[in-house]
Amino acid sequence: MRIFLLFIFTAKNMKGVLIMDLAACKDVKNFDELPLSLTIEQMGKVLGISRSTAYELANSKGFPTLKIGRRMIIPRIALMRWMMTKDG
Repeated sequence: MRIFLLFIFTAKNMKGVLIMDLAACKDVKNFDELPLSLTIEQMGKVLGISRSTAYELANSKGFPTLKIGRRMIIPRIALMRWMMTKDG
């Protein structure tokens, strides 16, 4: 619970820290280089999928999105865990 509240606080008050250039996401070699949370467009770039496919994935059941107001973001650690549980 504390992590979630800290995340919300960070997302509201340190917005610049969480935003990363979309072009930079394509060249990421390590999850540690990603921001704490990704937009759907950034997640698509990281995974090498189209924007529309990224939105379909984000809206699918079981995908780890977090809604803050009207904005939907994907926590970096949740994306990593989700990827590790998928087989093929």
